[in-house]
Amino acid sequence: MWLSCDSADNDISRFLQVFLASIKEMPEGKAASIDTSISNASIADAIMAYFDALAQPIAVFMDGFEALENTAVVDLVIRGIESMPLGSVVVLATRVEPKLGLSGFRGSGQLTEIGVNELCFARDEVSELFRDRLGVQVGTEHLDTLHVQTEGWPTALWLAWQAMNDGRDVFNVLQDITRRNSTLACFLADEVMAFATPSLRDFLLRTSLAEEINYEIAAALSPSADVLWCLDECERLNLVFRYFDDRGEIYRFNTLLRESLYHSFCASQPSDIVAEAHLKACEYYMSNGRTTPAIRQAIKARRFDTAISLLNVELHQLLAWGRMRFLADVFEQLALAGELNNSLHIVLRAWCVNFTRGPSYAYSLIENLNIFEMESEARDCLLALRPMVLGMLDRIKEAREEVENASELISGKYPYAVAMLHQIDCSTSIITGNHLAARKAIDRARRIAKSSSGAFGILLAESSEATLDIMAGRLRQASARIQLANKEFRNSRTQPEHGVVISSILYGESLYESGKLDEARNLLERNISLVRDVGPPDALISSHIILSRLALSSGNIEGALEILTQLESDGYRLNLPRVIASAKLEYANLRIGLEDFSGAKAILNEGLSIFDWSNVHSYWWIGNDTLYPAIVSARLHIRSGQPAKAMDGLKEELRHADRQSRERRALKIRILMAEALFLTGRKKAALRSMLRVIRTVKIEGYVSTLKEEGATVGSLHVEAGRSAESGPSINSNLTESSLSPLIGQTGDKLSPKEFIALQYLAKGLSNSQIAGAMFVSESTVRSHLRSINVKLNAKNRTQAIIIAKKMHIIN
Repeated sequence: MWLSCDSADNDISRFLQVFLASIKEMPEGKAASIDTSISNASIADAIMAYFDALAQPIAVFMDGFEALENTAVVDLVIRGIESMPLGSVVVLATRVEPKLGLSGFRGSGQLTEIGVNELCFARDEVSELFRDRLGVQVGTEHLDTLHVQTEGWPTALWLAWQAMNDGRDVFNVLQDITRRNSTLACFLADEVMAFATPSLRDFLLRTSLAEEINYEIAAALSPSADVLWCLDECERLNLVFRYFDDRGEIYRFNTLLRESLYHSFCASQPSDIVAEAHLKACEYYMSNGRTTPAIRQAIKARRFDTAISLLNVELHQLLAWGRMRFLADVFEQLALAGELNNSLHIVLRAWCVNFTRGPSYAYSLIENLNIFEMESEARDCLLALRPMVLGMLDRIKEAREEVENASELISGKYPYAVAMLHQIDCSTSIITGNHLAARKAIDRARRIAKSSSGAFGILLAESSEATLDIMAGRLRQASARIQLANKEFRNSRTQPEHGVVISSILYGESLYESGKLDEARNLLERNISLVRDVGPPDALISSHIILSRLALSSGNIEGALEILTQLESDGYRLNLPRVIASAKLEYANLRIGLEDFSGAKAILNEGLSIFDWSNVHSYWWIGNDTLYPAIVSARLHIRSGQPAKAMDGLKEELRHADRQSRERRALKIRILMAEALFLTGRKKAALRSMLRVIRTVKIEGYVSTLKEEGATVGSLHVEAGRSAESGPSINSNLTESSLSPLIGQTGDKLSPKEFIALQYLAKGLSNSQIAGAMFVSESTVRSHLRSINVKLNAKNRTQAIIIAKKMHIIN
């Protein structure tokens, strides 16, 4: 399977459509029957299911991979790689290192890297190629020049040989390469033109304005050419890649070559001839019902009236399909040309930019717009857009003011604007703690959904209420809401998909809390790339934090750090201080787990300085429900041997949580209090606190909130559960060894680092691999393992694992 990537593939809808076209000739599977009208997320899921269904390994080659800059598209590629059958090979041809998290593939031995030095011919290899293999006699001086000027690139060397083979003097060819002071791309294009016949040269130049060609469009762009001969000649010379889709045979030039040919075409022809060629391409696409390339070609032909007319016909459909990046680019081109005068287009430009370049830039486009100077649809769209963008910027107070203003002014004629306004009304009411208003807004959204926006509006409403349910301790109810709404939505409509993504992140959180870790990981990995484009702060925070914790729980510390780095980077890119600060807090948690307490304290202070956390008790941010400074600080005190210091702060936090009925937060606080009480010698009080935790966990299933706090808490949970089941008084005498599975047979407690080393040992890792995973030396690992053997009374590492499993220290 071969894909030749270009910048247009950063539009996720286009990328998925091209990807589907590329697998038409693959072995039979589910992808062959995928409905291309469904949402992007559903198409992506179907492609992954197709890969899962393949019985044999496959090979995928992606050329021009550096053109893919959209993180959503790149993340889909990662998902695809991970879904392929065992033994499959993926080749990425790229001019820069791709942002794929290659360290994980390197560490697992799954990556072979062929870099510039390996691809380029050395001076001796150039000599061998020309003299011994190609039979061309080239002097030493000329060989040196050839090697330096081509930089040893095989394609450039091949073209130089082709020129010499066609009778051109060696010296003249080298002079051409030397004197140009141009890019290798220009040299390649010029050399192609040099050995092409006049008719083929004209064909190449005229067809270079199309990203892909078939017989019909080639005939339209180059009417005097023998199109079949030209296409065969292009294929013979390896200038194009040929594949098949539902339109028949399709040819694509190498992106670098096509762009160079197009620049040559523009430079060699008057601007009116270039514009006329683009207009012919536009007319061809229009006659074949292909609106998006027709709009692109109309803009390049400077026929803005045609482009705008086409855009108006397909505008709402393109929005429904999620073609935000394409629309944002079109509106940008119209703005640069001074043709963005339609008030609806002006507002929708900001709408699309919000989902592609982030809310900060989107808000700068609408901040000073006057709603009273707009026609009805543009006004309603702007009234809904302003609070939505402010909410995504975490400017909640301002968003609430805009919601109240918009509720009085919106006409209600346009369901998508009304649905969005009700959604931001719901979410901001929840965040500000006005849950009565939130439920009224949710009920309004449900009523409107039944009459206009349908399943999508219901999905948004149920997702809002599920957010409140999770924080209020109603996990099972939240899961049921999202599952039912998602099912109804997917069965009824195909658009738009952003609401599906947000609800999927929310459902992923409920799966994680329920202890269904593999399901949670799969769902979050499928949607995290899309939420990075959308960028609501809480969805960003929750998805990254959960995936980081899942990576850490499987021993992948490097992967956990990489995910947090991505979260921090997204926070800076989108100008969201709370996102940046949340990444810092989770960094601190990770350092606490590694017993780097001074490092954890420094990072915690960074998280405190980046964002003002004064609203953490009054604002219901689901991403920070249990991730905020007071919780991290308490955890740091407890794990660093100062549990008593954590108690006063935890008691105050519990009072706030209980007063507001924030049950999940209260649950987390009680868990930490139980650990602190136990470590200060107050075993009975610790068990009483844990019994309250057990009741909530049993009823609602908040498994991960409990398990992610480690083995000491896990042992308290086990012992308190046994006490509750067997019925003995909580005042029974309990020995310390019965309270913690971290207590070895000698009565000595395993340290957290020893526990981590033991987990890696049980996974079969060598000492060097454990050292790499824990960022310590091998001698430190050997020290940990010796200590483990002593504490478990084991003679060797194998016996240590057996004893640890019998004692339920590890699974």
